[in-house]
Amino acid sequence: MRKQNSIHPRFYCACCLISEMGVITLFRNYINYMSYIGINKLNNGAQGRLTVAMAYVLINAETGCCGEVIEALRRLPEVKEAHAVQGAYDIVARLEAQTMEEIKNALSWKIRRLERVRSARTTIVV
Repeated sequence: MRKQNSIHPRFYCACCLISEMGVITLFRNYINYMSYIGINKLNNGAQGRLTVAMAYVLINAETGCCGEVIEALRRLPEVKEAHAVQGAYDIVARLEAQTMEEIKNALSWKIRRLERVRSARTTIVV
């Protein structure tokens, strides 16, 4: 068995067993692909863990300006998704970066300083 860099060994063995029973079929292909492309190179040598920091930002915008704020958010490299929503907040955005420091900088220096953003509340994905 090839050493798997990104999956816990027990999880890998359980998925292989389920795969051999025919329940899932793509797991081995995914693992082999991740090993082939060198998961450690993608993660800057992170000892086999994905080192992507992720957060959701709940944003209140000025009345009638959601479209402008969403367009500005989508131009930021850290913002992977941004959507208008109904409820207590106007916009929900998903941020991803290599480190939590990059997320913090994007929030402090980019998102909260956008025109027409009244407030932003952040939830960090753990």
